[in-house]
Amino acid sequence: MKGCIGWCAVLLTLVVLSGGCAAMGEHRDLFRPAGLQKDAAWVLRESRRIGQLAEAERRVEYRRLQQNAALPGGEEAGLVLACVVLRPQSSFDDPDLALRRVQEARRRTDLSEDLLALAELLEALILQQQQLKRELGTERERSGSLADKLRALEDIEKIIQEREQKALPLPR
Repeated sequence: MKGCIGWCAVLLTLVVLSGGCAAMGEHRDLFRPAGLQKDAAWVLRESRRIGQLAEAERRVEYRRLQQNAALPGGEEAGLVLACVVLRPQSSFDDPDLALRRVQEARRRTDLSEDLLALAELLEALILQQQQLKRELGTERERSGSLADKLRALEDIEKIIQEREQKALPLPR
């Protein structure tokens, strides 16, 4: 009888622990296609959660997002990936991948209205960010060119001043 109770306790403990592990496994497999459609609020919460992780954990999550977004039905993961890339001070700078994932999500015909609206917004933000980066690069080149011209003018001014000082008659 005591042996039976002991085995039941062990079995019950294993069931409880395996339930906890299953819950942890569910957390780790959020992007696995399971016929469960996520909404825009979930996408934003998930990207915020990932953004708050330590750098090493964030990198693991980012790789998982990349893998799951590439799977059929992984459009929600693609939207989370885009949100993670667009976060201020994000260490992930791959707007081209984010744009591809967002455009894939937009092509999906069964995407909910809120996810479609989020995908459209993300696409516009990514395209705007890319345009601003191009403009910033152009302005940096222009600024560098102007700085070079300014240095050249300063050098010319210095040479002129030296010549003027040499040309002045010495006081007697």
